[in-house]
Amino acid sequence: MLRGSNPLETIISYDDYAARELSNGYVLGTLWSCSVCVEANNFVAVNITFQNSAPPPPPFSNETAEGPMAVALRISGTMAAFYSCRFIGWQDTLYDHKGLHYFRDCYIEGNVDFVFGDATSTYEGCVFYAKARKHGGAVTAQYRRSTAKRSGFVFLRSIITGNGRVYLGRAWGNASRAVYAWSFINNIVQKGGWYDWGDASRHATTFFAMFDCWGPGTNTSGWVPWSHVLNTSQAQPFISYSFIDACQWLGPLPQGAGSLTRQLGYRVNFTQVPPAPTYPYTCFSRTPPSSPALVFQPPSAAPAASPASAPLSPPTPGPGRVLPPPSLSSLLRGYPPPPQQPQQQAPPSLAAPAPAV
Repeated sequence: MLRGSNPLETIISYDDYAARELSNGYVLGTLWSCSVCVEANNFVAVNITFQNSAPPPPPFSNETAEGPMAVALRISGTMAAFYSCRFIGWQDTLYDHKGLHYFRDCYIEGNVDFVFGDATSTYEGCVFYAKARKHGGAVTAQYRRSTAKRSGFVFLRSIITGNGRVYLGRAWGNASRAVYAWSFINNIVQKGGWYDWGDASRHATTFFAMFDCWGPGTNTSGWVPWSHVLNTSQAQPFISYSFIDACQWLGPLPQGAGSLTRQLGYRVNFTQVPPAPTYPYTCFSRTPPSSPALVFQPPSAAPAASPASAPLSPPTPGPGRVLPPPSLSSLLRGYPPPPQQPQQQAPPSLAAPAPAV
């Protein structure tokens, strides 16, 4: 287990990027651009920040070129869990490469495909913050290449917000799969909601879906027709912790985990109606309670510091499940302040990063 005293103080950072050429002529590529690369099984991290400090991409004319991708963490081992961790970067922040993974109370920040890979993962009670980019971005790029494979990303009881416009997912693989359930989605979703990577043949095999989400970004009227809104029966395979075989490997909640998102000013309330079983839920009941009480309560005023450097503050218990206040968008507009970066000159289309090895 890799444990820090506090994720705002325990930071592992490096500045590699995909186009970096070593002295022997070897170009790192996305796979080896990671600040931290984990290939062992049964890895657990608690209260750590993983950061790629490479600067945001400078103005460039060819967005398909290998270069701006800069991974904060790559997890290639199976049966791995991350609790109260931060992942900070720009493009390709978190390489959720392969294996069974569980992320709880984590904060992931980036602009293009900042959660990507071919793993089978559940993200619970996490915050995904999309940073501004001139031509938009995407939260996920899942790489399932066949409907026979089990991989996919499930975002459970989470918050999707930011100061940039993003697709909820891009079909990196022919059968890309991503499901948002019981989550708050802010008004940051690009027109269409999802992107097919410029390949219409993927419409029949890609599975992009939402279940019982709320917030200004959940209006599906303009979404692509090949995305899905699930009913309870259809959502069951994804909202169950058996999606990642949790009872076979997921251990007890580590001591000291579970307060990061509140420290950053977000209120993710895990209170259930009826009360939830003791963690991990799946080892007591394979079906999570059906009425989650998820609360998104942003700070009452925009802080001067970004979440990456926000001071600790005591958690404020939220009420039950409620709709966000009318002023929610204006509150979020300055949280955090827009990052300082050069103006990018890019083609109008969102180009795909080169496939990772």
